[in-house]
Amino acid sequence: MRVEIAKNADKFLAKLPAKIQRRIEQRCFKLADEPVAHDAKFLGRDNVGDKAYRCRVGSYRIIYSLTSDVVLIFKIEKRERAY
Repeated sequence: MRVEIAKNADKFLAKLPAKIQRRIEQRCFKLADEPVAHDAKFLGRDNVGDKAYRCRVGSYRIIYSLTSDVVLIFKIEKRERAY
């Protein structure tokens, strides 16, 4: 699978400290091998029918949708603001 990061998620990621950036980036690219990880939570489906999930990296959340060949990360946010 291929991993794509949306512009707003990438912008948020760029503002984080380097150590946290690396942890989140590593987790994002692990999603290519295992899109529905053991700790991923199913959030629902969008209008098109794509499944949305979230996974945790410390106090940050990665929210992504899953299609047949792409993992689209559309939001990276602090836990308090992610929901």
